[in-house]
Amino acid sequence: MLLLALTLLFALQTQAPKDAPPQLRASPLAVGIEKAGRFPSLTHDSNGTVYLTWYAAGEQKGETKLQQKTWNGKTWSSTQTIASGGGWMVNWADFAKFSTDASGSAMVTWLAGAHGHGGYGVMFQKRREAGAGWTDPKPLHKDREAVEHGFVSLLPLDDGNSFATWIQSTAKGPPTDLRFATYSAIGERSEEQVLDPRICDCCATAAVRLGNGDVLIAYRDRSETEVRNIQMLRGKPEPGAEWRSPKFEEPQDWKTAGCPVNGPALAADGSWVVLTYFHQNEKGQGQVKYSWSTDGGQKFSYPSILQREAKILGRVAVTMLNPELAILAWLEVDNNQAQWMACALNQQGRTGPAIVLGEVKGSRADGFLSLTNAQQGTFAAWTGSKGDSIKVSGLDLLAEERGIVE
Repeated sequence: MLLLALTLLFALQTQAPKDAPPQLRASPLAVGIEKAGRFPSLTHDSNGTVYLTWYAAGEQKGETKLQQKTWNGKTWSSTQTIASGGGWMVNWADFAKFSTDASGSAMVTWLAGAHGHGGYGVMFQKRREAGAGWTDPKPLHKDREAVEHGFVSLLPLDDGNSFATWIQSTAKGPPTDLRFATYSAIGERSEEQVLDPRICDCCATAAVRLGNGDVLIAYRDRSETEVRNIQMLRGKPEPGAEWRSPKFEEPQDWKTAGCPVNGPALAADGSWVVLTYFHQNEKGQGQVKYSWSTDGGQKFSYPSILQREAKILGRVAVTMLNPELAILAWLEVDNNQAQWMACALNQQGRTGPAIVLGEVKGSRADGFLSLTNAQQGTFAAWTGSKGDSIKVSGLDLLAEERGIVE
């Protein structure tokens, strides 16, 4: 019996590494940004082109530019300015968003102040196709009150249309609601639809488009008793459509009167969907949680906790590395040093070794890290430790994990 037990134990030990996700490798990339920039975001189109978008100061006092480069698989393009103006609200947690489809039809959003009235709105521009001019800037939302609007998630739809979801408060303050609208190729807005009448006031939203055409939205909810749980809704991206919650058993145990400024992140590849988010346990300790679906976002696993000894600040991100592996990223403080971290996640819910992407200050000036994955590669982008530089790394697997000897 002892020999049999030892044999089984040895078999389990030798099989375990096969189930463990591989370790990532980060390779810093020179971007060649001519002027200082901050708060970058990454996205890609279905052709595989990667877009890096960021804020930069304009030539005139009080002017802000929204600039962009694209990656073609070998080099970054020259810098293009896609929007500029005065009175913008450059916010560390609520940064500009850009989305585009294979034809080059695109949409971009940013925040603009309400000229001393205490609120701010979301502005947008639309482009019909690659090479076409942008529409004039106009409000994303129908509301013109000097209240809070923001935390936009953008998705390209069919025929040059776009989907946007955002949060919006009222003149009396909270509750803040979650709503969406669609936008034609020339920027015509549909009727808005309120999806949830009471949500967290300053946590980012996340959205992905699923294989059947549905949109899945994740956000931080807010109950009457100040429980700040994560909620998801899925539905057709069209006015009047019915939206439903996937099966998701998230514990209702985090109560806080203050806004966490820590929204969820989503990624999807075929029928596999990954959700990650920041949470605080009963001791007030920060955690990174993650949950996944293998049926196209209809049912999600019970949330798992990423096991870390460091102090977790959150600000999570997620993307797919390939159809079998996702990448989770988060901000933590270890030995008084703040670091952007990343690890691989497989479809069995196991995470691989964590790697350091970059060292930062651990302050608001760090903003959020952005991830994207396309045929041309997988990338991470963040604001450098000096607060005025853009850092970008390519992500893949270690050579030995890919079966390559270097």
